[in-house]
Amino acid sequence: MIETLKYEVEVTKEANDIGVALKTIVVEAKKAAEDGFQAGTDISVVAIASFGPLMEAMKGIDKIDDEFKENTPAAVMAIVLPLVEILNAFLKKPVVETPEPKVEL
Repeated sequence: MIETLKYEVEVTKEANDIGVALKTIVVEAKKAAEDGFQAGTDISVVAIASFGPLMEAMKGIDKIDDEFKENTPAAVMAIVLPLVEILNAFLKKPVVETPEPKVEL
C-alpha cells in the first residue's frame, strides 16, 4: 500500500472552466462510444452534455492570459485536476476521484 498526502490547492476560475469542459467532452464521448460509435446519435448526446460546460468556459476565455500571468501554478492546476477524471474514464480502476471545487466569493 502506498502512502498518500492530501493537498488543498488554489485554482483559477477560468482555467478550471476550460479543464471541466475538456473533461466533459472526453468523458461523454467515451461513454457514448461504449456501445460502438453511432454518429447519428452519439454526436448529439456528446454535444448536449458538453454544451453547458463549454459555454461557461467560453465566457471567460479572454481572462485566461491574465490568469496565467498572475498565478501560473493555480491556472495550470485548474486545467490538470479535471484531466485526472479523463484518465479515470479510460482506466479499469479509477485512479482517484477529483472533488468538485469549492467556490468562494
